[in-house]
Amino acid sequence: MKSRQKGIITVVCLLLSAVTGIVCFQLSTPKEVNQYHSAGIIKLVDKKDGPVKVDHYKVQYILLLESLTEEGPTEVAFDEQTRVYLAKGLELEGVTISQLKSEQKIDVTYEFPNDHIIRASEIVIQQ
Repeated sequence: MKSRQKGIITVVCLLLSAVTGIVCFQLSTPKEVNQYHSAGIIKLVDKKDGPVKVDHYKVQYILLLESLTEEGPTEVAFDEQTRVYLAKGLELEGVTISQLKSEQKIDVTYEFPNDHIIRASEIVIQQ
C-alpha cells in the first residue's frame, strides 16, 4: 500500500471516529425536564427502608397529597437530594425531610422524569 492510501484511510477513520463521538455525546446528554409547581396538604409521608430505584431514579419517600390546585399531583416521590424549606415570611430556611408532617400545607416543585414517576425537586412548607 502506498503512503498516500494509508494517509487517506487514516483521515477517513479519524473523521468516522469524530462523527461517532459527537453522535454518542448528543444521544447521552440528559434532556431538561420541565418543572411544575403545585400547592397541597400532606396526607402521608411514606418512608421506604432504603432507596428504591424506579427507572434510574432513586426514590426513598412517597408524599401523598390533597392537591389544592386543579391539576396538581396527589402522589409525589422524592429522595434525600430534594430540597426542603420552611417559609418564614419572604425568606426560606432549609430544613430536613423529617420535618415534613401530615396536615402541613406545602408548595411543591415537581417534574415528570418518565411515565411512572412524579419526582419532587423542591418542597416548601407554608406556615
